Amino acid sequence: MRRLLAALVLLWALSPACAAAEILPEQAEMAQTDQLEQALPDEAAALLPSVAETEAGSFSQGLERIGQAALGALRQHLPQSMRTVGLLLGIVLLCSLVHTVGTGGAQILRLVGALAIAAACTAGLQSVFAAGQETLEQLQVFSAALLTTLSASVAATGAVTTAAALHAGTAFFLNLLLRLVTSLLLPLVYGFVAAGTAAAALGNETLTRVAALLKWFVTLCLKGIATAFVAYLTLSGVVSGSADGTAVKAVKLAVSTAVPVVGSIISDAAETVLVSAGMLKNAVGVFGLLGAFAICAVPFARIGLQYLGLKLSAALSAVVDGLGLTRLLDVMAAAMGMVLAMTAVALLLAVFSCVCALRLSGA
Repeated sequence: MRRLLAALVLLWALSPACAAAEILPEQAEMAQTDQLEQALPDEAAALLPSVAETEAGSFSQGLERIGQAALGALRQHLPQSMRTVGLLLGIVLLCSLVHTVGTGGAQILRLVGALAIAAACTAGLQSVFAAGQETLEQLQVFSAALLTTLSASVAATGAVTTAAALHAGTAFFLNLLLRLVTSLLLPLVYGFVAAGTAAAALGNETLTRVAALLKWFVTLCLKGIATAFVAYLTLSGVVSGSADGTAVKAVKLAVSTAVPVVGSIISDAAETVLVSAGMLKNAVGVFGLLGAFAICAVPFARIGLQYLGLKLSAALSAVVDGLGLTRLLDVMAAAMGMVLAMTAVALLLAVFSCVCALRLSGA
């Protein structure tokens, strides 16, 4: 009897410790998911449910909401983009018309036209550069919180070293990209625009080559980061698997066509995204991928719309341009395309790091 009473007392004494052992992991998981939700910007968070409300099969529904938000941004900014297209066409047409009737020198008209085009594009370029940099910063913050949460799952499977390497590698590439964009690439894009504007205004071939050199260097940096990151994932053995061949080809074609500069690099890794989209079994993984897409969707739509508007302006202006002003429109479009590529590379890093963690954890 005394042994029974002693056993009951011992069980009673140990029950709080047992309960604590069961609660603490849950509390830790809740704390991590709270941090993940707080790391998501308000605009992106409005498109997604909380982690607790996210279901494993809600990935396609989340993508649909994000797509609707992107379409809404396109509709909102389309009138302004069309006004800019009309203004640019008007500048080129007016300068060409004055040149045709012979009431002004070609050099003066080229200078006036180039300055007018630069003035018309200045506000759009500044907003695009600001949106691109802000998107990179938001992705860096969110990816850090996401990888912290997912790395715990990877480590729980026994792959502690792999989890640490994945976390450190992704953080390194994201920090490298943000530092390059802030301190080097965006200033070089500004220099590219300035050199292209001066070349169009003065008809100077040397400035044209300087602009081409700056574009080549920015493109090289972006392709280098994207290629190095994909190679890192490939060497880690995570980028593997097979998906439906038709779907892979469709995604590769769409991405390589839509994304300037780095579209072909991103499209080469499309199979991993398709495979992983079908294997999402945990709410954090669904929320993480959707969060990365939600951060980039609206800025990508805005930048892409302005990029397409400038490409359209250049194509239509080529019909009536007699002063070479179309080349300046090509320069402005290329600048937009480089910022669009910066956003795409950042999204590539965030999405594929999430995919790596999910595949390693078997989630």
